[in-house]
Amino acid sequence: GLLLSEQCPQSLKVAVFQGTDKQVFRDRREFHGSLLQQIQDVYGYIDYHNQTRATLEGLERVDERDYPPEAVREALLNAVAHRDYSFSGSTQVNIYEDRIEFISLGGLVPGLTKEAILVGVSQSRNERLTALFYRIKLIEDLWDADLSSDEPQVIAKGGRGGWGNIH
Repeated sequence: GLLLSEQCPQSLKVAVFQGTDKQVFRDRREFHGSLLQQIQDVYGYIDYHNQTRATLEGLERVDERDYPPEAVREALLNAVAHRDYSFSGSTQVNIYEDRIEFISLGGLVPGLTKEAILVGVSQSRNERLTALFYRIKLIEDLWDADLSSDEPQVIAKGGRGGWGNIH
């Protein structure tokens, strides 16, 4: 349908804030076009703001990103694939100095709990869209999250009845 065309009525909005609250914008952008184009453009924009820090381990320089690109990719794809498209609002990404928030409209699929997600249960709200994402290799068949990691946190937040941090 329209979601995959250049006439897609939904957009992705990304804001970059100074500090840890929404008081000072450093930058903000709204991305339009097909969902596939929006995903590609937003990922590139987030990647640009995902800083690389270098540390030295002996004689070796080790580069490390603020947020693992794999986690950013997963959160972005989940925000787009599982949102409720009956709402007209935009999917949002907020980048702060200490976290990234992905805000996807619609909350959890009815009957699915945060606890179930954390143990690996997956339920698609948009089966045709997620099937397409799987066929073009944007998403994997299984959700392989390592929830015991000490990586920086990515926050996933559902619009209504939202949920908190994923570590």
